[in-house]
Amino acid sequence: HELRTPLSAILQCSDEITSSLTKFRQGDARIIPEEVLTSCLDAAQIINLCSQHQKRIVDDILTLSKLDSQLLLVTPVDAQPLTVVQRALKMHEGELQAADIQMKFVVDQSFRDLDLDWVRLDPSRVLQVLINLTTNALKFT
Repeated sequence: HELRTPLSAILQCSDEITSSLTKFRQGDARIIPEEVLTSCLDAAQIINLCSQHQKRIVDDILTLSKLDSQLLLVTPVDAQPLTVVQRALKMHEGELQAADIQMKFVVDQSFRDLDLDWVRLDPSRVLQVLINLTTNALKFT
């Protein structure tokens, strides 16, 4: 909690700054020069990206600690796997834009042929795996 709470506050503040500056830009932005607005927006987005990365590291450390202590729980529930994947990809939109990388999610016909809309899985664990895979893909692209 000592690490997560400050990171959450930083993420919230950077999101609020980005949102406010974007609204300001769309409104009457003649008070502040465009280059200043752009610079501030870029800075807020960098703060956000770095904070997200730091939060993932903290989460990974906590997960490893739980694994070592055999406290990591897997809780399968009925869930839509495509929704879980889309949520994971959505979480990386900012990083993708910042790196000018396009990611495409393609559902193979073999999956569609199974006609599976709902399955039993632990969405938080699947999401965690997908986030780690996507983070590594972005890191090495």
